[in-house]
Amino acid sequence: RIGRRRRSSMMTGSTTSASEHSSIIVSDLSPNMYKLNQSVERLAVAFAALLKRFCSAVSEGIILFLDDLECADANSLGVLKGIVCLLLQDTEVNNLLLLFGHQNDGDEDGDVSVVMGGIKGKSSHVAYTEIAIDNLPYDATHELICHLLNLDVESNDAKELSEVIYDRTDGNPFFVSQFLRVMERRRVISLSTTEVGLGESQWQWDINDVMGSSQNLGSYRKHDTMSHSLAHFMFQRLERLPWHALRMLQLAAFLGSHLDRALLETVYKMVVSNEECPIPNQRFMAFEDVISSVVGEHILEENSSDNDSTHGEITPAWVKFPHDRLRQLIYEMVPQENPDDKNIQTRGQLHYSLGILLRNHYGQLLTSPYLLLATDQLNQGVECGVAIENDYERLGLVHMNVSSSKIARKQSADNLVVRFINKASQLLKPTDWNKSDIYPLVMEIHNAMVEIELHQEDYEKCQGCLSQIMKYAKPEDKVTALNLQARHYSTKVDFVQALAISRRALEILGVHLPKSTKLNRTKEVFKTIRLASRLSDDELAGIKHLTDKRIQSALLILRDISVYGFVGDRTSNVLAMCKSLQLTIEYGTSDEASFSFGGYAQLCSAVGNSREAYRYVQLAVKAQPSVQEVLEPSRVSFLHGMCLHFRSPLVSSLDPLLASYRVGLEIGDVLYGSICLSAYLHMYIICGLPLEPMVSDAKNFARQVSMLGHRQPLGMILPHLLFAVNLTGQARIPMQMSPHTMKAMGLVGDESVTNAFFQEDTTPAALMLLYERSWLAYLLHDMSECKRAMDSIQNLPKDHRKFPGTHFSNYKFYVLDGLIGLELFVATKRRKYRVFADRALKWLKNSRSINSVAIGQYLEAKLASVMEATSKAKVKSLFDKAISSLVRSGLSNFGAMANEDAGRFMLHHSDSYWAKEYLQSALFHYESWNAKIKVAHMMKTYRVLHESSADFSGRTKSGTAIRGRARFASLFESSKKNTKIESSSLALRVNSTTD
Repeated sequence: RIGRRRRSSMMTGSTTSASEHSSIIVSDLSPNMYKLNQSVERLAVAFAALLKRFCSAVSEGIILFLDDLECADANSLGVLKGIVCLLLQDTEVNNLLLLFGHQNDGDEDGDVSVVMGGIKGKSSHVAYTEIAIDNLPYDATHELICHLLNLDVESNDAKELSEVIYDRTDGNPFFVSQFLRVMERRRVISLSTTEVGLGESQWQWDINDVMGSSQNLGSYRKHDTMSHSLAHFMFQRLERLPWHALRMLQLAAFLGSHLDRALLETVYKMVVSNEECPIPNQRFMAFEDVISSVVGEHILEENSSDNDSTHGEITPAWVKFPHDRLRQLIYEMVPQENPDDKNIQTRGQLHYSLGILLRNHYGQLLTSPYLLLATDQLNQGVECGVAIENDYERLGLVHMNVSSSKIARKQSADNLVVRFINKASQLLKPTDWNKSDIYPLVMEIHNAMVEIELHQEDYEKCQGCLSQIMKYAKPEDKVTALNLQARHYSTKVDFVQALAISRRALEILGVHLPKSTKLNRTKEVFKTIRLASRLSDDELAGIKHLTDKRIQSALLILRDISVYGFVGDRTSNVLAMCKSLQLTIEYGTSDEASFSFGGYAQLCSAVGNSREAYRYVQLAVKAQPSVQEVLEPSRVSFLHGMCLHFRSPLVSSLDPLLASYRVGLEIGDVLYGSICLSAYLHMYIICGLPLEPMVSDAKNFARQVSMLGHRQPLGMILPHLLFAVNLTGQARIPMQMSPHTMKAMGLVGDESVTNAFFQEDTTPAALMLLYERSWLAYLLHDMSECKRAMDSIQNLPKDHRKFPGTHFSNYKFYVLDGLIGLELFVATKRRKYRVFADRALKWLKNSRSINSVAIGQYLEAKLASVMEATSKAKVKSLFDKAISSLVRSGLSNFGAMANEDAGRFMLHHSDSYWAKEYLQSALFHYESWNAKIKVAHMMKTYRVLHESSADFSGRTKSGTAIRGRARFASLFESSKKNTKIESSSLALRVNSTTD
């Protein structure tokens, strides 16, 4: 629904079925009010996806027309802008026409003008046309009048009439029709009784009477305001109505443009029946009579109740104004300031009296059907200058505003949430902090204000609210405000401040988190392992339930610290996971137990204990909350996806990670969802699945996150997308992977923001980008770029060169360390590059993951290929075994690389037959991977591929292996049985990439 401004409509308290469904999707799934406007952003993403689905299903095309945008609130316009921007950047949508209608008020800084300006130029392949619809010129006005009165266009009488009407209305179609209605009611223009032709009557008038009668109507010009044009023009219609009818219209105008008939009837009877009619000899009119008269005059429209027998629902009857300007005119007939007649109410007094009436009649509980309307009427009364009599009335209105904000939040009406909370804050006094009975209410309002100001990026007001909380609030109540402030800093990619503020919150709760040092990390890890390893599954399942609210709050903060630390400080990440499990075991389980167990699972993974990690993942699954909460199961799915690779092929982790991302986006936890998405894209590339579908999906993901305004999550996604885009040949310069490339692709609007993020050495995005660049350089045999990338990685802080332990990302990191290290070692004869390969082989042997077997065999084969002492047959045997294992594991991209390395080895030994077999197989797998740049590079580099060939048995052998089979021998059994290779006695050999 497009929400309207106050002048256009007000809340009636009733909720349509559509808004009920949207509140389930957008609001009820969210565990807290984190990021107030997330529902707006998520709605834009969801609706854009829905429109795209419609467009793909309807070949003829879709036209979407939204009118009266000037009546929309800022959040609704934000949804609209988000939808349009997402669709404009999607090249797959090519059969959609978007039409927007709005009145031009001349304000270039208005909401509509800003939104329309933001849409222009968003896409080079989409045409943007702006059509200005002005008042009708004289000729068109004349044609309109002739059509309405069935006149001859060439008639002189018709032209005279048109000139008078055009002079009064300036060609405004609405005013033309209203002018004719007024003239007809005054019988200045009438239908003749003289029959013309086949029984038709003819309109007749005297032009002098028309000119004389229209003198007191005034005239309309485009620069006129409502009060000086339409008021003069329409007042004659309203003054003819009975006083009771006009009074009822005024009440309706104050209540809204579209309201329940029953509500209007109740208000009419309670207000008008107690008022004295100022016009003598006018009897009280029943509500039915009043409604009939105004509906007959076309001032109100009425719809009777609808009993839907199919669904068993009854739609209440409603009334509405046919035009917003008509309602505004009637609203302005009530004086704004105190008139001479003290018996006439001002606008503020009428608003306030209506609010009191609705509050007393319907109550002020959350279940009251018209609580929002009553609260808004009271607020408008106060804004118009009505003085609140005493503190009892003031605090009562504060309560009503807070209750109304809760209802609005459930309906995802974020603009109303902000309005009610702001009003409640304005009504508070500094002395209210000292009143114990309303202290919780004051605290709730200030916490909400902190969140609102953070979202609106008004940091000065936010700091003022925080200062109030820190000055007056109880120690335990300062925690919520600190949490909100920490989340604010995390969205600005300032994780140092976020961690510092979160630690301060823990100190207030009395929970000590050791300082972020390597020594403390080691102590806490071994302390936690000793504590957890002696507990069986039954003992962990039998831990008592946590009842200490202080510890519950601490666990929530520790979860946030673990996220901030994963990106900004790995030591804090580890310390938070250790402390979380320690508190769970000591104080009892809670809804955060799944996080505690899952965090310990990652900790076990980091120290290489995959068996214990898998056990705690299973405990995390069992410990998820019993309530129908979406976030916790998705977090468990994420942990499951992170640890499945211990015992299953990597590809089996993709579905849980993608599901966790979708849940994160749906509930508004964009940072969490983006971590899941980054893990999904990273693992997708490792698994060697076709890149082109991934590029299309990843672009949509990046646009969604970019539209949501989160810079840090976007930085985690872009390295993988850039690698895939470059490798599939969609980039002009294959090796260019920079913020400039992202901006050229339309993925980021501000290059400086992304550039600054990637220059931060401690972020995962920087590490990801370096490894993606080194992989691309290795595939294209650009050893100088490989050397620059590997040297840059070594210059990173030691704790940020890899992810902890057996993290799945390390498969790619270590295999590239080994492959590039051996190539650079051969080329430069520098010992440090050989160390890369030694460390990679050691890590793969100790990881105890079935996926490390095939990768380790590949590195063994690569190492053997650069040694003079190893026979050609032995090297070939090692490569065959590695290729078979890689393809069976689903790692066909690494299988392609192994085939290419084997082919290069055979070329060096002048074995063109086997060289061609291996290179043909590599080419096949690269093509399956959609690595078009690599395919072109191979065809240019290896002349043997252009020679005539008959047999392609190599392709059959490697290409038809069963993907994803977890069936391997013990790790590196070949290396245990064969001659031990001493690094000190290596004979170096340079592999040639040519014939």
